[in-house]
Amino acid sequence: MRAARKTPQTDEPVTLEADPRPVRRRSRAGEHARTRLASRTLDHLPLPVAVIDRVQRLLYWNLAAAGLLNLPPMMQPDTPRLPDALGDGGRLSARQITRITAFCGAAIEDKDSPAWLRLSFTRQHRITVRVSAMGGDRWIVAFDEQHQPGRTPGEVTDAMVDPLTGLSNRRHFMEALQEIEAAAEGPTGHAVLLLDLDRFQVVNDRFGRAVGDALLAVMAQRVRRETRDEDLVARLGGDEFAILQPNGDGAEALADRLLQITSRPFMIEGNVVNIGGSVGIARATAAREAPDALVEHAGLALYMAKTSGRQTWRLYDESLARGAVARQAMERDLRRALAMGEFTLLWRPQRDCNVMQPIGFSAALRWNHPTRGEVPRGIFLPLAEEIGCATAMHEWLLKTACAAAARWHVPLSISVDVARQQLDDPDGLYDLVRTTLATSGLSASRLDLVLSGPALMAREPAATDLVQRLRGLGVGLTMVGFSAGWGTLRQMRAFPFDRVKIEHELVKALRADAETTAMVRAIMTLAADLGIATIAEGASTPGQIAILAEQGCTILEGGLAGAALEPGAVGAFLVETAGSQGAAR
Repeated sequence: MRAARKTPQTDEPVTLEADPRPVRRRSRAGEHARTRLASRTLDHLPLPVAVIDRVQRLLYWNLAAAGLLNLPPMMQPDTPRLPDALGDGGRLSARQITRITAFCGAAIEDKDSPAWLRLSFTRQHRITVRVSAMGGDRWIVAFDEQHQPGRTPGEVTDAMVDPLTGLSNRRHFMEALQEIEAAAEGPTGHAVLLLDLDRFQVVNDRFGRAVGDALLAVMAQRVRRETRDEDLVARLGGDEFAILQPNGDGAEALADRLLQITSRPFMIEGNVVNIGGSVGIARATAAREAPDALVEHAGLALYMAKTSGRQTWRLYDESLARGAVARQAMERDLRRALAMGEFTLLWRPQRDCNVMQPIGFSAALRWNHPTRGEVPRGIFLPLAEEIGCATAMHEWLLKTACAAAARWHVPLSISVDVARQQLDDPDGLYDLVRTTLATSGLSASRLDLVLSGPALMAREPAATDLVQRLRGLGVGLTMVGFSAGWGTLRQMRAFPFDRVKIEHELVKALRADAETTAMVRAIMTLAADLGIATIAEGASTPGQIAILAEQGCTILEGGLAGAALEPGAVGAFLVETAGSQGAAR
């Protein structure tokens, strides 16, 4: 059931310096080049691999290639041409050697050629030849063996192979699964595992699609090494892989190994890539269980693995399915909530900590679901980040808040949160803020953007440039994220913030937790030393406010500072605060 495999690639790139000069004898530079090659990861690959130059001189081959092609060990004084070495090996016919030579030549010249060349030693013994550029005017030639015990309905043909990885494609995977189901006279115990890479899109966005494709190819190779001969490995599409185990007793152990290989760093074309993965498992429990149902069950298990924090696996059962269905319904509703006008704006008052005079508002999203009612922010905001719709929601929040505040007759300041995903597109965020200010007519000095300190640090150095550009517009900047731990304190020095926000989780624990109280005191002290204002979120007892005021807290938000206001209630609030001198920084 084994399918053809991807072009063998190393987990580390092998780098050779290009030397365009013809070499007619064994030179010291050539010897060093071969030594560098042999010392890298190609030699321990289980797949037959050779390296050639532009004129198809055979610069290197590993032990697997020597065994397959009947070549001598690498350490010989000459560098024969690939067709000569293949001819000396005696395993291939003259016509096959000619086909390999022509195929390699087309790949070297980057001509339009097939992704692979398939040849037969015997009717049941085949090889697939692939060529990959490795830089430095060198190319890898990979010979992938397939032993097939005879022609069966499940035999792999070119139409059943994923061209990028050489694994089975979705069509072949589903046909093989259907064959097992059709032949079953009782429970078979077979299992389906779905593997999804957790941060693959980030790799594509940061390094480009070529690196993403190379990563998929290397991942395919890693997955194949972890499976048994009778297992079928497929790439279903994108970054999703599937494994069909005719005997599913070892499914959980395989899932553990898959998580291990996805968590190890990849070296792809000189880039260190870290991804991770999630796995869903479904095991057949009855005879003739529908293949589509088994894959769907594995998909539900995968979904729950990803929503449980990723880098884990889940085994399908009915209770798991109910939770997955409910969460998928929540996702579906959240994706359409913005278009359906289900979001509204709430204003949380901000007051001076000492005199309790109103100085501004913090803008907050509220989701009014037509059947669920008001959905807590702690539920839908993290979900929006996970499914990728937080950017659109926060764009709506910024535009709506600025347009409303520009119409107030009292020029109080407003604070608006920036989603972590918006930081991934610094140019887009900068343009959004600039155009929103221009369109709404709101003074930049009245707008304060709330940014996650840990998220900014993770996006250095682009984040530093973004912060400077936003300050150039004249807007204020508030840092949030201290609940992530003490290490966040250094971010106050790293970026020119105007304010820092002490989150509700920390304020709530004042007096009750000594470590938290010490952290808040440290934040206050450092902020005072740096001349930065501090905002305490959700102080709800006089004792909490007393501690905050004692340590020099500047602003209170929510809690005793005032309940959140509907947009229609802001007018009356502003009448009460008429005469205030606007925002304090």
